[in-house]
Amino acid sequence: MESSKNAASGLLELSEKDAMETQRLSGRRLWRKLFSRRRHNKTRTKGELPKVAASTSRSRALLQWLIHVPAITITTTVLALNFANVYWMDYGTLGQNTILGALQFAVKLHESFIVASLSTVMFHRMQYELAYREGVSFGTLLAGYQLNSVSYLFSAECWAGVCGPKSGAFSTGLHRWALSLTVFGAIILAALSGPASGIMLIPKLAWWLVSDPPSRLINYPIGSHQHMNMSSCVNELCGPSWLNPSSAWYSATIANTSLIWPESVTAAYLPAESCLTSMFQNNASCPAGGYAQLAQAGDIQLNPAKSKTQWNVTFRDDNIARFLASETNQTSWSISSSVSQVTAKLLGQIWSDIEQHTHINHPQLRGEAAQGSALLKPLVQVECAYAGNGSTTSTLTFPRNFFQLKPLKDSGGITWTRNTTILLTDSAFNDSKPMHFTWVNLRDYTPSPSLAAAFCWHNARPSDEYGELSWDGSLSLSEVNRNKWNSTALVTCSIDARWAPVKIWLDPRSDDIAHQDSPSVLGLLKSGVFQDLQPIHIDAGWAKSLEVIVGESEITAIESLLDAYWTSELDRSELTTDFSRALGMFITDGLARVGLREPLRVVLHFRRPTGGYASDHREWVQLRFTMYRLGYGYGKRGKLFSFAAAILLLHVAISIGHFIILAFWPWTSGSWATVSGIVALAMNSTPTEKLQNTCAGVTEGSTFNETVKIREVVDGHLELVFGEDNGYQGHYKKLRPGKQYGGLPGEKDAAATNYRAWLKTLN
Repeated sequence: MESSKNAASGLLELSEKDAMETQRLSGRRLWRKLFSRRRHNKTRTKGELPKVAASTSRSRALLQWLIHVPAITITTTVLALNFANVYWMDYGTLGQNTILGALQFAVKLHESFIVASLSTVMFHRMQYELAYREGVSFGTLLAGYQLNSVSYLFSAECWAGVCGPKSGAFSTGLHRWALSLTVFGAIILAALSGPASGIMLIPKLAWWLVSDPPSRLINYPIGSHQHMNMSSCVNELCGPSWLNPSSAWYSATIANTSLIWPESVTAAYLPAESCLTSMFQNNASCPAGGYAQLAQAGDIQLNPAKSKTQWNVTFRDDNIARFLASETNQTSWSISSSVSQVTAKLLGQIWSDIEQHTHINHPQLRGEAAQGSALLKPLVQVECAYAGNGSTTSTLTFPRNFFQLKPLKDSGGITWTRNTTILLTDSAFNDSKPMHFTWVNLRDYTPSPSLAAAFCWHNARPSDEYGELSWDGSLSLSEVNRNKWNSTALVTCSIDARWAPVKIWLDPRSDDIAHQDSPSVLGLLKSGVFQDLQPIHIDAGWAKSLEVIVGESEITAIESLLDAYWTSELDRSELTTDFSRALGMFITDGLARVGLREPLRVVLHFRRPTGGYASDHREWVQLRFTMYRLGYGYGKRGKLFSFAAAILLLHVAISIGHFIILAFWPWTSGSWATVSGIVALAMNSTPTEKLQNTCAGVTEGSTFNETVKIREVVDGHLELVFGEDNGYQGHYKKLRPGKQYGGLPGEKDAAATNYRAWLKTLN
């Protein structure tokens, strides 16, 4: 009746102008206008309407669950992209920064969806505990509103509410800690969702496998099972065969293993007689072909500002460069390694043939051994020691204290010795050379090193008006005062050489160097990767090619290098360490050039050779080359990937769990999901002595630990209730689903009067 009167009064208030206008309006517009006026009057006179605080409608519950869908959809999409290893764009693509910047907004949007999803779960749990179970602690009452506040986890409000003394029905251990775990877990998960989304959603800059490398005929139209002799191509690598566009790699067969990585290196592996003469510098395939680079690098490496643990020298031959690295972690010992020049050259040739057919911004070509084959590099350990003075020493002892590979590592008490007469001859004391060097064969010992060396140098240098003599040819021998040596120091070196497995790669947009996957071998030595490698026997006939005369002088290449590392500013341990480096690098570079000018046969395949071809070439080296590109993509990479995936999957699991709960127990509430809603409920609740002196703040943990719940204290009226009912059962009821609440208790309401009287007895 009241609403009908209000509507009628509203109609009477219409002006005559409104009445004339009404006549011109259609029926539909008239009813819309009247309905709007009626709603306006109703709102003005009635205010808020009573509301249903709880519902058991399954459709309403499932509709509420839809808040999880956006977050789950994005999470599922980014996880699928990462597990599928989807490549997106090359590094340096036009608009790259704009795209990556836009993805930052997508990350924030994803985070917001996850927080909204977690908030729904939190509010559902807190509302259920407050209205249908035995309540929560006062300190956790507002936890659902603080998902974005990690500081809440460190507040007295949180810890007192969670860990304070047990009280009331909320004291049940499992119930209490389950709710506390929900609060802590939701806040931490919300805090981590942003970084996790960023890790998964923003593509990673990395090297990605090219699944469809360029297809073309390389150099000559020869069938895939044919091969070419390198010597018939003017000693250039000939590239036979078709490449398969659907394959992610190329297969190459390159000569016999023994031609490139022989177990015994003899004079038969010297490519030309000129390698034993002073003309060796004109032939890069000679073992001493890298002498000039090593001699030049000596002055650079001895600079005090350079690293004392690792030296690097770059060799550039055949339009491709390679690194030679020498490392040490012990005095008087070093280990050196380098990519073989043959494989480096093949890598460069393959790239030059396919370069014009690829449009990748930043490609990388990688080479490794195919299954059942090997791709090797020279690995050389050298240990040197001061063996005494030439005038007092009769026996040369070769060191073996720091070798780190078997069998030399476990050789027991074996001592390698030779008489000093192999080195100290009359000519060693009667000429102007500052150093005398000789190779030593210790193969009569078991185990034995690959090779050994001994040399002597004179502590006093010949000098003249030009100062100290440098053996670079700037002074002729006739200008040197002979026979002015004060004493002769003896040095011995033991050499252990192996062929070690390696993977190589070329980054042509950055440099033209054939890199090796792990140029630092010290870590690999400790891991035991090289323990099963077999020693190489180096014959003195091959080693003589490193002892050739330099220019018109009397000094040899190896003596020149060793002398370049001599300086009076270093003590014996530093000198022997540098000698081990010089000797190790020279031998390593020489081994890296083995087979460089042999009549090698190379054939590229679009698949691994099978059938008769494979059986006829069992000893041939099978290599596999793959192409990568630098760019952005999604993949299971990085140490944080698993962590980020776990965070996102945990949220998905929580959302699915929430769906199951709502499907079987569809209790939901649309009330108190905002701070204003809970504040309105608190203001309409009867004050309690338990909150005495809290109007200016709460500081006591016992207050935060009080149990609080939502109850119907009188018919249709809900309040926040602290503590237990203490026997007041008449109007202290849990919420009933589907019932409307909202009325305030009046002064003449008997139930309200009884309730207030009961409260006074408690106070």
